[in-house]
Amino acid sequence: MSVQDPEAAMAEPAAVGVGRDEPVYFNGEVWPVCKMVFKFTLLTIITLGIYRFWAKTRLRQYFWSQTEFDGDRFEYLGTPKELFIGFLIVMAILAPVFFAAEFIGTLVASNGVVPTIIYQFCYLLTFLVLIQVAIYRMSRYRLTRTSWRGVRFGLDGNAWHFCFMALVAMATIIGSIGIAYPWMRNWLIRYRVENMRFGDSYFHYSGQASMLRNRWWIGLAVCVSPFVVAAIVSGIPDLAEIENFFSQLEAEGKVAGDDVPAAFAAYSIAYGVAVLAAIVMYIWYRVGEYRAVVSHISLGEATMDSSLSTARIFGLVGMMVGLFVLLFACTVGAFVVIQGPGAASSGGIVAFIFVFVAFFIGFSVIPTGIYGTLMTRAVLTSLRVYNKQSLTDIAQGDQSKMKYGEGLADAFDVGAF
Repeated sequence: MSVQDPEAAMAEPAAVGVGRDEPVYFNGEVWPVCKMVFKFTLLTIITLGIYRFWAKTRLRQYFWSQTEFDGDRFEYLGTPKELFIGFLIVMAILAPVFFAAEFIGTLVASNGVVPTIIYQFCYLLTFLVLIQVAIYRMSRYRLTRTSWRGVRFGLDGNAWHFCFMALVAMATIIGSIGIAYPWMRNWLIRYRVENMRFGDSYFHYSGQASMLRNRWWIGLAVCVSPFVVAAIVSGIPDLAEIENFFSQLEAEGKVAGDDVPAAFAAYSIAYGVAVLAAIVMYIWYRVGEYRAVVSHISLGEATMDSSLSTARIFGLVGMMVGLFVLLFACTVGAFVVIQGPGAASSGGIVAFIFVFVAFFIGFSVIPTGIYGTLMTRAVLTSLRVYNKQSLTDIAQGDQSKMKYGEGLADAFDVGAF
């Protein structure tokens, strides 16, 4: 490994390099996916959202079928009916719960601040619990509906147990001010990976938190450093001065530049820099995490690694942001033309509807058709599998299917694609 490569600090992958490597191919193209997304978005609008289950299924079928390993392609075996029925079942359960929660919230709000805070905490905790259960069940559904060479994948384990682990991890991360993240993250990854199976053979995970620690701590330090610089330059902010600033802002609606506290200005700039740094460092961390985790997953004698490039991911993210900026600029320009002098009222309404639909479709095409396709290609084609011959010996195991689809995940729009 190169000394200059920051990912060289990662722990060495287990058993990588034994046997001839076999790449993973992704044959999907941007233009066919964009056409599908365009069509599916129109049908989803026309059917008031009902077609989304058919759209998801057809997109997954395309992406799965374009993924190839050792001369055979993957299959997606899920159906729109499963997703639709699962969604209806969950909504039938959640709708009364949310109505009751809103009613209780209204009653609690009239009893003071403390009961309201307790209620909001319980509401948030319930929401987090449901999200974690949804994530695990979604993963289980997709794996049980995925096959290669007629052998299905699966995910055992318990969704509620994973939910409890995730809540413990969140509490630990918050209590440690983010320092414990690598340990908690590795703990959750281990549970999910070691409950995954291909046929009757289970995956094994040998990764340790130490392979994620340095990268995470570097990112954390970079995000905190703007506030350290602000504290050195302007000192610790005077709370009374800040309070007076907001009081003046509330009373007069504006504040002269000379009246802005120096500490407030410095920390405002630090906050903006920290947000940008957090986005950059999070992407940098996740790419490194993906490479480290993948290189420590094995299935029997088969192992794999990834050559995913951080620069490539930054390029794809930058491209998507640029396309969104262009989309917003075109939309704003179209509205200006529609509302300009001489525009007919009837024509303006038609043009408004057209611009709205175009914006909605563009908002779907860019992340899924363009970014989603290119990102899938980047991630999958970076994979190399070693000792592939051991995979052919894996027999089909018992498949304990979920009867219906990802209802809870779809209700919260978790993992929309």
